[in-house]
Amino acid sequence: MISLDEYLFLYFNGLHHRFFDNVMWWVSDFKTWIPLFVYWIYLLYQKNNQQFLTALFSIILIVTLADQISSKIFKPYFQRLRPSHETRLSQKIHLLEEKKGQLYKGGKYGFVSSHAANAFGVTFFLFLYLKNYLSFVWFFWAFLVSYSRIYLGVHYPSDILAGAMLGIIISYIVFFIFKRFQFLKIEY
Repeated sequence: MISLDEYLFLYFNGLHHRFFDNVMWWVSDFKTWIPLFVYWIYLLYQKNNQQFLTALFSIILIVTLADQISSKIFKPYFQRLRPSHETRLSQKIHLLEEKKGQLYKGGKYGFVSSHAANAFGVTFFLFLYLKNYLSFVWFFWAFLVSYSRIYLGVHYPSDILAGAMLGIIISYIVFFIFKRFQFLKIEY
């Protein structure tokens, strides 16, 4: 399993081009997506302005849980080095400069990806709550953000997959707790 993960990582990380180096750096940056987040907030308000704050709180809770569980529980527990910190892979990995002469390597540990957990957690909640035809585009966004982490050399595919599953599970639990206790009214 580990060798397959490394093989897939090296394959996808190796699909680099000078143009996409800048694009993937941009895709991976949280600030890039602020206009999209504002649009999502607008959609939440438009769907049901009386439940807007509850829906917004749900998303904040999902991101907080996904981020904290991935960063404070999974990464310290599993202590799986990011590919960018694996010395035996150092000559095979495509890394980008974060600052002049300094390569971006991320934190020491990478299992599970917080980017993937957050992106898929929010996307899955929006899918369940908004029932919008654009949901599939948003899943593409979550996939693209997640892939950018492999491209940048800081996550294995299994980090991404586990992070996506974590985010979806947290989103599902939060959504159905709020729905069950009638904090969120969903029309089908």
